[in-house]
Amino acid sequence: MVEVTKQDRENANSLIRRFSRTMKESGILREVRAKRFFRESKSKHYKKEAALWRNKIRGLRHDMLKLGELQRGQKIDPERIRKEFQKNG
Repeated sequence: MVEVTKQDRENANSLIRRFSRTMKESGILREVRAKRFFRESKSKHYKKEAALWRNKIRGLRHDMLKLGELQRGQKIDPERIRKEFQKNG
C-alpha cells in the first residue's frame, strides 16, 4: 500500500505527480497488470471431459458431412447435438 501525505505549500498537481512516481517505484502497478488476465488452470477431469466432448462433436460433424446433411463451414444445430447424444448416451 502506497501512502502519500500532502506537504506544506504543496499543490494538488505535485501531490499527484509524487504519488504516481511512488507507485511506479513500488512496482505494485506492474504486478497488478501482470496478474490481470491470469486464469486458474482447469482440473485434469474437466480437461478430459472437454476433450471427449470435442471428439464426439468432431465425429458427429464428420458423419453429417459424409451424409451431405452439412456443408463445409456450416455449424451444427445445437438441438441436433442434444438429440444425438441423448439417444447415444
